[in-house]
Amino acid sequence: QQVKIDAFLRSLGENRYAPAPAVALEPDLVNLLVARRQVVRVAEGVVFLGSAYEEMLARITAHLKTGKPISY
Repeated sequence: QQVKIDAFLRSLGENRYAPAPAVALEPDLVNLLVARRQVVRVAEGVVFLGSAYEEMLARITAHLKTGKPISY
């Protein structure tokens, strides 16, 4: 199981902001990673590395504090 977990985390880390990893993982193992705070589930089937999620949250929060609009 640890080999599967490592491959899943590595896949998430390869593109930190893309929530769909190339390696699938059983739901119970994903739940374990969520409990360990290694990943954050933002929707069913959508998870990010905990560190990537925290970084995105910090960047969005910092931008919102500037009062500038969010645009594309």
